Amino acid sequence: MAERTLFDNAPVHPALGTVKHSVTILKAGEQINTLPDVAELRGNIRPTPSSIMNK
Repeated sequence: MAERTLFDNAPVHPALGTVKHSVTILKAGEQINTLPDVAELRGNIRPTPSSIMNK
């Protein structure tokens, strides 16, 4: 749930808008109705110039 509000306080760039992020790959388990022992999550973040300068 923290992902939903992670960039709420990031500055908004006038041309590019807000920082964009998305989960693009989720790998977990190999069969139905089992709990995997390992999971892998990958994603992308498109920072804006104003979010980089304020760090």
